[in-house]
Amino acid sequence: MFRLKFKGPWKSFVSIMGSYSERMKYVEKRIALNMARAFLEKLKDSIPAGNEFKSYANSLKIVELKGASTPAFGIISEREKVKLQSVYEGGMVGKVVVYIYPKREDASEVVQLAASINPWPVDLVPGKLPKDDVSLVHRLVSAREVEFARKQATDFIAKNKREFAKSGITWDKKDENENDVKGMESMPDYMTLALRAEFGINMNASPHWKPSVKFVMDNAVEILDKDKKIHDALHEWLFRDHTLEQKSGYDEMTKANFVKETKTFQKALLG
Repeated sequence: MFRLKFKGPWKSFVSIMGSYSERMKYVEKRIALNMARAFLEKLKDSIPAGNEFKSYANSLKIVELKGASTPAFGIISEREKVKLQSVYEGGMVGKVVVYIYPKREDASEVVQLAASINPWPVDLVPGKLPKDDVSLVHRLVSAREVEFARKQATDFIAKNKREFAKSGITWDKKDENENDVKGMESMPDYMTLALRAEFGINMNASPHWKPSVKFVMDNAVEILDKDKKIHDALHEWLFRDHTLEQKSGYDEMTKANFVKETKTFQKALLG
C-alpha cells in the first residue's frame, strides 16, 4: 500500500483540475460578457452624432440569453412609445413621417382610411383618431421623403375631407389639430434608422454595426487580456468566484425571443 503526497505546484494543479469544468463555464460566461460590452461600447461610439440619433443610441442595451447551448449575450434596442410632442420639441417635424396602422381588423373606418396612404408628415397626422383602434410608428427620413408625404397627404385630405369630418377630424383649425397630434403616442422605428445610416440610404452613410463586429473580432485577445478574473480562474488555485452564483446584472431574454426580435434586422444587415 502506498500514498501519493502532492506538494508545491502539484497541489495547485490538482485543485484547479478538480474544478476545471466549473471554472471553464465561468470563463465562457466572462468571455461572452466582455465581448458584448466591448461591442456595445464600440457601437455607441460609432453611431452618428446629433439629436436624430440620440434616442436610438440610448435604446441599445445588453441582454443575457437563456436557453442557448453556451453562455451568450445579445444587443437589442429597447423601444418605448413616446408622445409626438417630443418630435415637435426636438425640432424633428420636417424630418419625420408617421405610419398609421389599425390595431385590429374591425378598427373604425376613419383609422383604416388614414392608414391607406401612409406615411404622413407629422404636422398633418389626423388628430382625434380613436386611441383604441390605432397604432403609430414614426421614422426619420430625408427632406425629400417628407415633402412627398406632404403632397400625398394634402391631396388625400382634400379628397376625403368630408369623411374625416364625420369623425370630428378637421385641419381647418391647425393649432387644435396640432395639439391633438402632440398627445398621441408613437413607436420609434430605430431598425430602419440603423439600416439607413449603415448603408447610406437617403442619408450620409455612417456604418456602425459591421465595423463594430469587425473591431471586436480583430481585438478579441486584447479585450479578454484586460479581464484579470479570466486569468485567475484558469491559473489560481485559490480562485473561488466560479463557486458563487453568477449573475450578470443584465436583463434576461430567451434565445427564441431574441431570434424573433432581431432576425429581420440581422437578415437586412447581412444581406
